[in-house]
Formats: sequence, structure tokens, C-alpha cells
Amino acid sequence: GRHIPKGAVIFYREQTWKQTPNETMAKEILELSSGEEITLSVADPSIFNSNGGSTIGDDFNRAGLYFKAADNERKSGWVQYRSRFRPSETAAPPMLYLFDNLSYMIQTIASAPIDKKKAEDLDTQCEDHGLDAGRYLLMENLLVQTAYFTPPVHATKGVIHIQSLIDKHRADRNRTKI
Repeated sequence: GRHIPKGAVIFYREQTWKQTPNETMAKEILELSSGEEITLSVADPSIFNSNGGSTIGDDFNRAGLYFKAADNERKSGWVQYRSRFRPSETAAPPMLYLFDNLSYMIQTIASAPIDKKKAEDLDTQCEDHGLDAGRYLLMENLLVQTAYFTPPVHATKGVIHIQSLIDKHRADRNRTKI
């Protein structure tokens, strides 16, 4: 069987709506999540914006569905995606897995264009809602270490070949990073 590494994030279900009342969306989310142990739900901070009336977040709360405003920092979020899909140039396994039934998210990932003015961001005019939802979750579950550490070689009792560590550090520092 496949081994999923500790700390990996797994996207296993998606749901999309068009022109659907907030209360209906909340009810469907609660039904889909019935029986699951959900410890944290995050959403686009804009669902809490009010133009003088009830917010989408308020409507969800009334239905019994509670979200935390997500960290909406785009650049760091895309770094999380890239780091998880390709954790390092070593033999480290991916830290993000998608079930193949996620047709909307997979299509969105495959077709997302890079912003011509900001290469570290996606073009915000593209269809990016699925990617944004994933980005919000990844920003709550930050991947800090993206490469496995290879312990230094021991020459004799308690003596470490420090030069091999220095050489590795210099090579990593001088390597072109994308």
C-alpha cells in the first residue's frame, strides 16, 4: 500500500455551487461532513465582509456551520502548494495528495496561468476558487521543513566530518532556485 507521510494534506472531496442560497450551502456542507471529525474550517475572509447587512459567515453560523477567516496571503500560499507538490530535490515524498474525483480542483490547477506582472502569483482574473480554498487550508497547516535532513557521517566516536556539511550547505546556497 501507499504510505502517506506524517504532516501531508489530503484533498478528498469538493463541492461547487452556483446561485445557491447560503443556508442551503451550509446545510449541504454539514450533511457531507456528517460523521467526520473536523477540528478546523477556514474560509475566504471576504465571507465575513458586511455591506450593512448579514454576511455569508453570519448565514453559515445561523445554520450551525462555523468558519475561521483564512490567512489570505497569496504568495506564501502558492509557496505552500509548490513545496508540497515538490518538497525537495531529494527523495522526499510529496506532502499534498489529491483524490482523482476532484475534477474542478485538478482542472483549475492544470489551467491556472501565472500573473504576467507578478511571477510568484497566479493571474487573479482566472478561475481560482478551488485553488484558493486549498491555499487557505495549506496556510493553516504550514509545511515548514521541505527537505529531509541527512545526518552527517561519523568518522570516529563523536567526531563529525564538518567539511561535508559545509560543502553541502555551499552547494545548496549556490543552486538556482525557482
